[in-house]
Amino acid sequence: MESCRSLRVWAVVATAIGIGAAGCGSSRPTRNARLSGSVEVCQPPLGRCSPLATTVTVLSVHGATPRAAVAKQYARDGRFSFALAPGKYLPSVSGVRGVHGSGCVSSQAVVRAREAAVANVRCSIPRATAQPRLK
Repeated sequence: MESCRSLRVWAVVATAIGIGAAGCGSSRPTRNARLSGSVEVCQPPLGRCSPLATTVTVLSVHGATPRAAVAKQYARDGRFSFALAPGKYLPSVSGVRGVHGSGCVSSQAVVRAREAAVANVRCSIPRATAQPRLK
């Protein structure tokens, strides 16, 4: 009878250890979704646009408010692509020469697991400002 009781205790302990080990692992979310897009600078009034080499930062969006920066990369040819966890994101650029204030407009994107989403950033510059060049 005593040996059966100790066997049950060991079985419970082994099960608890197995469950605990299954919960262990990386605390980072799985980055199995992709957000891609482009950054363009446009001159009015004709709206001629060209790719813009700049740094793109992706902000996570909670509700309607952009929150924390989750990824950043230099878009050499004006194109970017990020591997992200599923969620809602907003690509952002700053420090674009010739663009002041909120001259860049980007679109939010909902990125789902094992899918790709597209979000573009468009910056407008005044007519008198020279067109930025790709680096």
